[in-house]
Amino acid sequence: MTDIIKIRLTTMIDNELKQINGMISNENLWMHGSDTEEDAQMHANNIADLEEYKELLYKMKSQVIMEEGISV
Repeated sequence: MTDIIKIRLTTMIDNELKQINGMISNENLWMHGSDTEEDAQMHANNIADLEEYKELLYKMKSQVIMEEGISV
């Protein structure tokens, strides 16, 4: 993998991580402001899904940095 590809991939992943962190924060606010337990649970499930996605992004970033390629 060339250096320019590594830079572009890590930048793309970093930008996605920033957006995911913002979405998690937003879901957390909605969860705490929910009127019903059902709504709160829906937001908690969204947070769990986003956290799982964030872990995958960190794994991908690590693989790019280590030049192992991306294998999901």
